[in-house]
Amino acid sequence: MVWRFGIGETRVMTVYYLVVGAFLILGSVCMIASPRAVWYATRGWRYANPEEVRLSAAHMMWSRISGVVGVVMGVVLIIYAFR
Repeated sequence: MVWRFGIGETRVMTVYYLVVGAFLILGSVCMIASPRAVWYATRGWRYANPEEVRLSAAHMMWSRISGVVGVVMGVVLIIYAFR
């Protein structure tokens, strides 16, 4: 199927996979580098004094493991774009 402006479906999906993979890698690297900042941006704003909240070691480890999984998924998605 050819879309408007002569852009084929394959090219559109390749760009989609590249963009989603790049954002996934970017967000995951942020989770690995600074899980506290990611927590503050997603959940910490709900607290009156988020600086006083102490995150557990398990939460920090889980955030970093999730970040590594996200980087792997992003790399696989980018590799898949060039299949």
